[in-house]
Amino acid sequence: MFCAPADPAVDSQKLEALGKATGTDPSEWGYANKDGVELHQTAKPDSPVVEKLGLYLVRVLADTGQGANPNDPLFLHIAAPDGKTGYADAQLVSPLGSDQMCYAKDGSGWKIAGYFGGASQ
Repeated sequence: MFCAPADPAVDSQKLEALGKATGTDPSEWGYANKDGVELHQTAKPDSPVVEKLGLYLVRVLADTGQGANPNDPLFLHIAAPDGKTGYADAQLVSPLGSDQMCYAKDGSGWKIAGYFGGASQ
């Protein structure tokens, strides 16, 4: 069986300490899906890049941004570890404990075997 996307390896004791130190809970944290996700100055894909995110936790702030064009991507307001804030494409940042689709291989190929997630998480 194979489930995706895989959750990041996060030390639960360090995450708890981070939450206590910052007054946050795990639902306020996420991570870039790949190295180098661009953090923009405003919630527009063509706005200046203020930083590129690495493969580490970032705080997702309460306000999100949608550009004037409804075809533009939804942006999440992000606080990077160095204190800079900006906006990242919401499709490129995942929450901790996100939904997973699971697949199993049988004689005819890969089939969906299960789904973990939804409103009960």
